[in-house]
Amino acid sequence: MSVEIPTLSPFILFCSATRKSLADRYPTLTATDIQKHLEVVWSTMYDEEKRSYLEEYNRIILQSQPNFVDDFGRVKRPRNGFLVYRNAKPYGSSENLAKIWREMTVEDKRPYEEEAKRVNKLHKELHPNYKWNSKKEQGCRNPSKRPPKSYSLFLKAKYNEVMKSAEVKSDSEVTKIIKEIWKKTSKEDRQPYIQEARRLSNEWYKECTNCDHLNLPSIPQGPSHLQSSFDMMNFEVSQPSAPMDLTVGMTDLTLSSWTSQYPSSSQP
Repeated sequence: MSVEIPTLSPFILFCSATRKSLADRYPTLTATDIQKHLEVVWSTMYDEEKRSYLEEYNRIILQSQPNFVDDFGRVKRPRNGFLVYRNAKPYGSSENLAKIWREMTVEDKRPYEEEAKRVNKLHKELHPNYKWNSKKEQGCRNPSKRPPKSYSLFLKAKYNEVMKSAEVKSDSEVTKIIKEIWKKTSKEDRQPYIQEARRLSNEWYKECTNCDHLNLPSIPQGPSHLQSSFDMMNFEVSQPSAPMDLTVGMTDLTLSSWTSQYPSSSQP
């Protein structure tokens, strides 16, 4: 029979620090009674009384499981002494903690600075090729925000004009009118918006081409590689000239299932 090991938490640290003294004080209590008593005491404690256990928990987690990679798979910049201090103090705003940090003596800061050195050493061992690039990190902070396409630029440029000139009452009506104008706009008149979209796409691609978490396609370097990236992000979906036969390539079993769910309109 396997014994389940409790997950480390501030409450577990509190129990470890208090269980023995409680058992010595009340020797007739069973282990179950002691555990129930500790749960009641913990639930009635103020946040200030729990703080030391929470800070100790954060310190243990920081030392045992340093996390150097964010949700996008990017290697994060290693922490300095202040960030270690802030992480160990869950109460209070960053502004107040920064003020306290500036007023602390060198001796008071020493434990956090030493911890930062330890974590930074581990960071270098795990990611020896890491180099912090502030411009790159700022440029890729929101990787989901792709550059606008030519129609989006046209919509933005014409929105206020259409809103003032046409008697419309909603955003959807304005968008509908601009969409019709775009359809009737010649290729020559579309060129300024196409060129601007191309320029923004080129800038975006140059900033994010080394961001592995974006899964960008590998494009050969050359005078036309930025044009290729633009074409991939600014394509227009063309409608098929004839109805598509979705059953092509289906096995007999799959085809039978398909036709039973979606019978042809020509069938009686």
